[in-house]
Amino acid sequence: MENAQSNYPNIPDESEISPVSDILRYGLIGGLILVIFSFTSIIFDLHLTSMMTAILLGLAVYAIVIILIIIGAKNHRDHTLGGYISFGRAFVTGTMIGLLASIVSQIFNIIYNIIDPEYMERITESMLEMYEEQGLNEQQLEEIADRMADPNSFSNIMTGLMTFLVLSAIVAAIVAAVIKKEKPRAYDL
Repeated sequence: MENAQSNYPNIPDESEISPVSDILRYGLIGGLILVIFSFTSIIFDLHLTSMMTAILLGLAVYAIVIILIIIGAKNHRDHTLGGYISFGRAFVTGTMIGLLASIVSQIFNIIYNIIDPEYMERITESMLEMYEEQGLNEQQLEEIADRMADPNSFSNIMTGLMTFLVLSAIVAAIVAAVIKKEKPRAYDL
């Protein structure tokens, strides 16, 4: 029994190592990238140019989060845990990376909306024009305007966080299924 285990390098036990440092590292890096991305789009008013541009910017944000979850969970497996990770550990690590990046991004958005309150008015006007061009009626436009009226409202912030949490969980589940790698049974002996 001892001989079988000595054929493998000293691999740490997943339950003895916290994922917090990798979650913080990749979540904060992701949050910073999202802040830079958001600030750049604000400076150049990219989100105001067309509905397609707004959609592409949204997809780019999701792509950033997806890439960070992949890199962060894979790094946690390969460098922190010695090349092995369970589905559950990869799932939790990836989900938390996405959630932390989202929280950092939300904090930036709250601060920016306080610094430049007209920013949200410009976005609302632009979005309503785009929706009107797509044929939405007056009642639908008013509902959208009401939802966008206070970007720092608790419900808007929670909606944003929950959206990222669900996206992060879905991506993390897929990533976890792909990167999971259980330790050989010899470790359990």
